[in-house]
Amino acid sequence: MRGQAFDRRASACDAALPPYEGEFDEIVPHLTVAHGDPEVLAAAAADVEPALPLAATVRAAFLLEEVEPDWGRWVTRRRLELRR
Repeated sequence: MRGQAFDRRASACDAALPPYEGEFDEIVPHLTVAHGDPEVLAAAAADVEPALPLAATVRAAFLLEEVEPDWGRWVTRRRLELRR
């Protein structure tokens, strides 16, 4: 299943928890590999970019909720098992 199809199905599981609080009409699948100051981001980009694009088999996904935005603290709200 491609990323956008997965996002639509995952969103449909719980309409009370739309991705990004419903702020965006279209969700672009992504993977966050770094968060922080420009030096951290540059180092992460240098490490990751040579390996792009990624190909992987995903067996589960997690619905995360940011509970402390200033500290970047997230909690897992739901684990979504994926079938082949």
